[in-house]
Amino acid sequence: VLRQEFHPVLRGPQFSSGGGLDVTENMEVLQEDHTTPITGLFAAGTDCLGMVQTVYYGGEYLSWAFGSGKIAGESAALYVAQ
Repeated sequence: VLRQEFHPVLRGPQFSSGGGLDVTENMEVLQEDHTTPITGLFAAGTDCLGMVQTVYYGGEYLSWAFGSGKIAGESAALYVAQ
């Protein structure tokens, strides 16, 4: 029988923009008019998360980082291949 020890995780200060950049569904960063993409510029993670009412650092942000990173990477690869 394996014995596992569990220890509390103490959180220190964490910083995030929690939004800031508007993006398309392909993670292209939009210009100040919020409709025109900036050619060749993609964003992912909390820099383009949008407004959140509560700040949760954990699964919500990690899943957004992984998902938006995949989309941004694929979109950037298609852009470079053109």
